[in-house]
Amino acid sequence: MRHSLRLVLSAALAIGTAGCSDFLSGPGIDQDPNNITQLTRPGPLYIAIQALQSVQFEGQLAERGGVRAAGCRDQPAADRL
Repeated sequence: MRHSLRLVLSAALAIGTAGCSDFLSGPGIDQDPNNITQLTRPGPLYIAIQALQSVQFEGQLAERGGVRAAGCRDQPAADRL
């Protein structure tokens, strides 16, 4: 039993010291991918903007605005378009 305990503790100590190595090193680690200072290819940015516009134009906020406008015109919500 004591031998197993020593083995488990020494394995835990070995794993703990191996886990404390400098794993955050290498090329590109110190750069923030969300903070773009120089835009070299604008294509992906435009695609992302177009993809997110559908959420704004067809999302919950637009739905509530349409329901509110239909209610102001005294029409059912299904006939608002």
